[in-house]
Amino acid sequence: MKMWLPVVLVSLLLGGLPATHATAGTRSCNNNGIVVLHGMPLVTVDHKCVQILCLNGLPMPKLFENANSGCCEFKNTLYAPGQVFLDGCVKMTCEKSKWKPVGNTEFRCKRCEVFNDPHFMSFDRHRFDYHGECTYALTQEQFSRTPNFGIFTEFKKCYAVPSCLHRTIFKDNPKLLIGIGYLGLNAPKIYDILINGEKFTIPGDNYAHRLIVKEEDQDVLVWRQGSCIRILGSNGLTLQQCTNSIDIWAHPDLKNKVNGLCGSPDDNIDNDFTSRGKQVFDVEGFAPQEFAESWLTPPGCPAGRKKGSAKAREVVDKCWGNVEDWNLLSGKCNEAVENVKHNNRPASAPLTGILRDACTFDLCMIKNGEQNPEPEMDKWLNTVQEMTEQRIFVETMTEGCDHAKGECSDIGVPPKPPAHAHTVCNGNGCVVDLLFNPAVFSGKPIRIAR
Repeated sequence: MKMWLPVVLVSLLLGGLPATHATAGTRSCNNNGIVVLHGMPLVTVDHKCVQILCLNGLPMPKLFENANSGCCEFKNTLYAPGQVFLDGCVKMTCEKSKWKPVGNTEFRCKRCEVFNDPHFMSFDRHRFDYHGECTYALTQEQFSRTPNFGIFTEFKKCYAVPSCLHRTIFKDNPKLLIGIGYLGLNAPKIYDILINGEKFTIPGDNYAHRLIVKEEDQDVLVWRQGSCIRILGSNGLTLQQCTNSIDIWAHPDLKNKVNGLCGSPDDNIDNDFTSRGKQVFDVEGFAPQEFAESWLTPPGCPAGRKKGSAKAREVVDKCWGNVEDWNLLSGKCNEAVENVKHNNRPASAPLTGILRDACTFDLCMIKNGEQNPEPEMDKWLNTVQEMTEQRIFVETMTEGCDHAKGECSDIGVPPKPPAHAHTVCNGNGCVVDLLFNPAVFSGKPIRIAR
């Protein structure tokens, strides 16, 4: 749990503002009768990675990384070495001033899934299909056509009928666009992402890496997760992109604040099919075309691209009409899924059912659309097994953070807020209380997480 801990109670006597000690046009500070020049430290709290500098006559807090302390920082919050669910949703270890992903996610962060050709599982766990070959907002800031943040994916035709994942844009803010899949979705190409159009290869050193745009640190971390990649953004969204699947986690604070094909993470399945124009459609197994097309995002739907799922429905109805054939395909898929384990753990019964049914649907598409379907079906069954292992990993690595161990961050029951700190001035100067709120000087609060 994030704690506002006493950093230090510093009595800085700032003698007579404006100070009489001036160096190169800047004011120095008076710390208990000792003159401290502009830019020099007044106090260093090494084990908390905090330093108070004298800047133009005023004490200013500064965060720093120190090899001795090993503190880590994210979104202007300091974390001591150890494990924490960073920004609420993703478990990390603060190790030697670096963030090292553990792989676990917090169960209170809603998850949307997009997989295979594609099948969807909304934030509120409604399973549906849609087979457009365009670019859509999976989730974004409200209903805007120019959202400040969001995740947008282009689907492209694969085989004869279905569409598959092609490229994804993770927009963290108007100044940061992350492109995934533009150089390929199979490892190792998936590790080559575009940062505002420039190639960046995610290092394979088991650490999360902060992105930098024009020499400015962004509160965005990227890392490799097996043959996939993960991105932790600054607005409560976390993305896992694999070759044939996408997972999106939404922090509980995003309830009623994001919308798209993934719906809104508000525990209300009935409004999952809410269009950009705020029209609510009935929830069913195939997403209504009007709902889905309302979430088209530039470049939208190029000429010749398919919209809707009419052809897929036609093919599936044909498969369902042949019970014997459908059961044969289902048996192949069930065998493929049940033979997969991750860390010696199989898929749960609900997950097995979801993957089996989705696989059967996919084999039906291939069998009824390809001239020589058998090799393609065998190839797809191998893909299903790879994806099943990824699904088991996500399923088994979901847990609740442990407040007693200090793992919880911005999630669960918040701690009781402390009294606001303040600065008390008298004729002798100012006593600066840095117990809780250094923001009285810097404009940005420094928080210490335990």
